[in-house]
Amino acid sequence: MRLLLHTMATPELDPVGALDLALELGLDGLDLICQAGYRCAIAPDAPIEAARALRGEADRRGLVIGALTPYEKRFNSPVESERDAAVASLRHAIDLADALGAGSVRVFGGAEVADGEWPVAVELLAGSIRRAASYAAERGIGLNIENHDGTMADTAWRTCEIWRRVGEKNVGIVYDPANLIRDGKEGFPESLELQADAVRLVHVKDYSFVPGTERRGTNEDSRRSVPAGEGDVPWEDIVTALLARGYDGDLTFEYEMRWVPEQLPPTRIGVGRSRDYVRRLLSKSAERQA
Repeated sequence: MRLLLHTMATPELDPVGALDLALELGLDGLDLICQAGYRCAIAPDAPIEAARALRGEADRRGLVIGALTPYEKRFNSPVESERDAAVASLRHAIDLADALGAGSVRVFGGAEVADGEWPVAVELLAGSIRRAASYAAERGIGLNIENHDGTMADTAWRTCEIWRRVGEKNVGIVYDPANLIRDGKEGFPESLELQADAVRLVHVKDYSFVPGTERRGTNEDSRRSVPAGEGDVPWEDIVTALLARGYDGDLTFEYEMRWVPEQLPPTRIGVGRSRDYVRRLLSKSAERQA
């Protein structure tokens, strides 16, 4: 099981600097953002040569770029030309992932829609992802739909329903239990039980919640970001359950330094504490199974 550093954690660095930090922290590599205008990312329209050069930097350090994280949302647009553009953008992200040596690409579950629009929008969304899935499969790359607010995959149930409708073997789910708990959606173990068959990547982050506040993604006063194991997300139970189900995919430290730097210790310290905590959980689980 590989431990990856999400480049959300390193807004002050470029991707090569993030690789150096991952090496220093004893991690296996990066989960790399693919977005324009962010320093620690590869641009969505970057040339393939730039991705190959970055892979070379990872190789020289004995690291991997395990996953690529684009931010495209237009997959469920009612406008066909916008859906076409979204699929084209995702296909280029797949080409970048291939050049980077990344095994998976994160897919946003479209843009959030009203409940009454969901039945039509989900078919548009599934159709767009399906169009890119065959392109990804030819390159041995998985597409993973993330549990995320502001998208159609904002609950575990909805994420699983999108995955089911896509119906392609190389399409899975990025399980983000902290997102779901933060947003007042399914807690653990329900969130895992719903999605267990599709989980291909897990995002690790933690929150300390303010008692009596409404949990919504937009209600930032409801929580504070903290290193993994120092908040209210039941990571010990989650990791134990994942391993019991045979999960052996990547764990990504999605340390939210990009968004709330005032809440968190410096990345080197906070991710180091998160790493140590997760390693202890993995060791405890291994001892139980021995």
